[in-house]
Amino acid sequence: MTPGATILRPRWVACAMLVAVLGSGCGEKPEAAYNRIVFHAKMGNEEAFLEGFTEESRRLIRTLLALRRTYGDLVSRDADPYLSLVLEEIESVDVEEKEMQAEDGVEMVERKVAVLTVTDGQIRRKIRMIQFEDGWKIDALDLQKMWADDRKTFRDR
Repeated sequence: MTPGATILRPRWVACAMLVAVLGSGCGEKPEAAYNRIVFHAKMGNEEAFLEGFTEESRRLIRTLLALRRTYGDLVSRDADPYLSLVLEEIESVDVEEKEMQAEDGVEMVERKVAVLTVTDGQIRRKIRMIQFEDGWKIDALDLQKMWADDRKTFRDR
């Protein structure tokens, strides 16, 4: 082995890792994006956790996290983003194309939308994710209606 090869190898590995991280949103499946969000939540990386949400949702989740820090256990489980969204197992994923408003709120665009059913063995939740150019993001603004519909269906049984 030549002396220069040992210096180039770490650089090559670093470049490969950088490309993998930067390109992770492009061909990534919604399950992988969700698992990454869960990982960041468990590691306490709040900013990386927040990156897993749509821009509009991020403001809501940031506020809920601030309330959680301020009021602790007084915040209900449904209002705690970590307790209500960070579940261990993905049971199913349904992906379809939907027409929706673009981020500018003016024109309509086709986007892939995934509904993940996740559980921790006690709670089962449906989480809606939308695919953007930079990857899959959780649409937290849609969760309240989705979860209310689930509770209604459960009560009607």
